[in-house]
Amino acid sequence: MAQVNGIEFKQNLVPASKYPIKCPNLMVAKKITVHNTYNDAKAENEVSYEVTNANQVSFHVAVDDNCAIQGIPFNRNAWHCGDGSNGFGNRNTIGVEICYSKSGGSKYTKSEQNAIKYIAGLCVQQGIVASKDTIKKHQDWSGKYCPHRVLDDKRWDSLQGAIIAEYARITKKPEPAAKGKKRVWVKEPKGLNIRTGGDWNTKVAFNLPYTYTAVIDYDQTKNGFVKVIWGDKEGWFSAAFDAYWFDKDPCTEYICQTGLNFRAGQDWNTKVVQSRKKGDVVRVIGQVNKWYKVVLSGGVVGYIPVNNLYLKKK
Repeated sequence: MAQVNGIEFKQNLVPASKYPIKCPNLMVAKKITVHNTYNDAKAENEVSYEVTNANQVSFHVAVDDNCAIQGIPFNRNAWHCGDGSNGFGNRNTIGVEICYSKSGGSKYTKSEQNAIKYIAGLCVQQGIVASKDTIKKHQDWSGKYCPHRVLDDKRWDSLQGAIIAEYARITKKPEPAAKGKKRVWVKEPKGLNIRTGGDWNTKVAFNLPYTYTAVIDYDQTKNGFVKVIWGDKEGWFSAAFDAYWFDKDPCTEYICQTGLNFRAGQDWNTKVVQSRKKGDVVRVIGQVNKWYKVVLSGGVVGYIPVNNLYLKKK
């Protein structure tokens, strides 16, 4: 499953046969509209219902305490703002539903936290600069009392501000000394799909694995993307920094003191993901429950107990 700004993301798109009802018009998204659902269903159920039912109501993404799921393509409109067939909200904005909104509680709190991160990342993807003018609530378009839970608590300004602040964080430009070429390390555990051009819709040139190092050339930019150089390979990726890259090597080199089988989890009973011989060098990114978290070939993560009989710092 892919991620957007650290939030798990997947698609369950409405079939093209339903476009005339659900999303008949092409669009280039200019703003984001925030909603609350009116039940306690998770994102998967909300989108599944949207995809299978025959009515006109539609939205682009639902976010819950675990993930974000897209139901309508971002280049097509959805009927989520209630401002008419030619209304600016319906025709020019991406609708994001925050789930578990009927009863609230911890699931809703986590859903809202996820929505803040996801919407900021979505703005980066869609080339939208997050601001008070581009992050809107449903109520702004039709007067409907939505997102109701946010409005109940009089928190719209703080929620909107949190999205704008998160956008600012992940798009923070490097310090002047870092202009030009900068060495970086991949922060995304699933690796980064580096594109062939300055657009998310271009093909994947190559996958850059977790904690692998590459060079960003800030002097070469396209539509908010920058040139990424990995050995003899080159491609393009979002210029957003903090969400995707470490600016220092996050790993420390250790030497295997014997032959080792690295496990999938912090338990000897989990499967072996990779093995190493005595004297091999591995890269440790941290500790979890007294087990070393080790980044192996291809960005694969394995675990071995913290013990000098297994690993010693190089």
